Amino acid sequence: MRNHKYCFGCYRRFYPATKTIKYCSDKCRNEVEWEIKEARLLDTGAEDWQLERHRRRHPKYRTRRILLGDDKIDIGAYVETMKELREERRKAGRQEDIDLDVLIQRDGGICYLCGKKVDKRRKFRRGEPRGDMRKYPTVDHVVPLSRGGEHVWTNVKLAHLACNTKKGGRIADNQST
Repeated sequence: MRNHKYCFGCYRRFYPATKTIKYCSDKCRNEVEWEIKEARLLDTGAEDWQLERHRRRHPKYRTRRILLGDDKIDIGAYVETMKELREERRKAGRQEDIDLDVLIQRDGGICYLCGKKVDKRRKFRRGEPRGDMRKYPTVDHVVPLSRGGEHVWTNVKLAHLACNTKKGGRIADNQST
């Protein structure tokens, strides 16, 4: 009869093949190793760019890199992982209510990425022609949420839908403010 152990990562009971195995899976082992390295970096006073590079190597972030590469993964697992990451970011950061109408007034109806006016009319009824949606106003995060930005008034600006989509998760290099 085999003896059980408790995983050092998730603390669940499992039955290892040998006495030296400490983790129930590679996932648990990877997460614990990641946390140990994170603690070492924080203890040694690592620079921000080193911490950021390390945090992007977290097992949950790896899923995104795999999907964007040539390898195929389960889309369901990817979506669930991204939901978890968004939820973690939401809980960790501050959030304020951002009203698009107030943002349009604050920024004078000008897209901060291209410097042109946005179409203020954005509410449509069912079946009504929508026109050119690229000029619609959107809330753009100067430092994207995916890069640690917060959903606060000091981090948002007005942008066209097309400009915001083109910018994506990058930090804009040519801001016309």
